[in-house]
Amino acid sequence: MKRFDIKSIPEFDVELFKRFNAKDEEAFNLLMEFHLPLVYEVCYRFAPSATYVDDLVQESLWAIWKNAHKFDHTLGKFYIWIAVISRNITINFAKSKAIRNERRLICHMDAELIAA
Repeated sequence: MKRFDIKSIPEFDVELFKRFNAKDEEAFNLLMEFHLPLVYEVCYRFAPSATYVDDLVQESLWAIWKNAHKFDHTLGKFYIWIAVISRNITINFAKSKAIRNERRLICHMDAELIAA
């Protein structure tokens, strides 16, 4: 996958973002053509393991699509918005994985204490 390059982002197109806000699939695909490397980089950077990156990218893309109506170009840049969504999904996944691992460790330790 190619690296995200902010210079590769096309000029802001109000009509394209209006279509994106209205959940137009073609607009989503055009925007992701330029921004997918960013989503991948963010997920890769924050994922607890590289084995989860593809799933986290997929979940991020779903969240971006699902929340398309919430993006407001007057409040900030699109690439920042999708980077934050991707980061939050990845961090939440990492936290839940850490909590599950901690619970397993505690249960394992309790079982050893009971057996002793």
